[in-house]
Amino acid sequence: MDGERKTNASFWRAGTRVLPKAEAPVRRSAYRPGWQRAASRITGLGAVGSAGYWALGEGERRDTTLTTVRGLLDDPAPLAAAAQTGGITAVSAAAVGGTVYGLATRRRREFQREWVTPLREALAVPLGISELTDPRRYLHVPRDFSDDDAQIRIDVPTHMRFNEDLVADLVVKKLALENVSFTWRRAGRNTHVVAKKRKAPPTPKVAARSPTSWTSSGSPTPGPAVCPASPTAATSPRSTTPWSTSLRKAGVDSPTPSSWPTTSSKRSPGASAPGS
Repeated sequence: MDGERKTNASFWRAGTRVLPKAEAPVRRSAYRPGWQRAASRITGLGAVGSAGYWALGEGERRDTTLTTVRGLLDDPAPLAAAAQTGGITAVSAAAVGGTVYGLATRRRREFQREWVTPLREALAVPLGISELTDPRRYLHVPRDFSDDDAQIRIDVPTHMRFNEDLVADLVVKKLALENVSFTWRRAGRNTHVVAKKRKAPPTPKVAARSPTSWTSSGSPTPGPAVCPASPTAATSPRSTTPWSTSLRKAGVDSPTPSSWPTTSSKRSPGASAPGS
């Protein structure tokens, strides 16, 4: 209302920073664009002017208004009674509304006091932002910022004349973050940094063993022993792939069953005993 700019708000764009020349806390209306503030002022003045013109216009309305005012001045008792009743109602409504608003915003205020305000105090000097700036204008910290999918956004000045590593280190320390990555947007007017947790690498999959291969005690059940293939088994008539077929394809005569070596448990009469 004093005609001096206190924020970087323009006529069409909302403000995000308090100017360095500001020495006192700034109201929220100072962050609004100029056209919104002008519209609210013109609307208020128009409403007052319209009510005054309607009450003090020419004709019977003006006479009625003047008569009512004179009656209240001569006998202020009805006005005092109405003011008393209206005052009690207004005070009660204000008390109830304030209590409800306080309970509804208690968690938000505690979160701001516990996490956002210390972060603002730590980043004010490195970023060159006045401490009078509302932290909600440039510090976008969700309540569940410690979750894996949460994102923390900090709007930084467009001049980018600050130490990015220092800012990232302060954010990690003040919010007690671990394993986070920072994504900087430096181009254009919408300069900011986004901090979020890194995604953990996928765990390797382990092949599940068949339940039938485990006993009730938890130890694997030994399976049937498999013997390696032998020439005798390969040449057996019961073999699915006879060895003779392979030898015939290679051009080698396969042994006949009569030439196979035989063993006998009975010793011939003319054979000498071993070792004799």
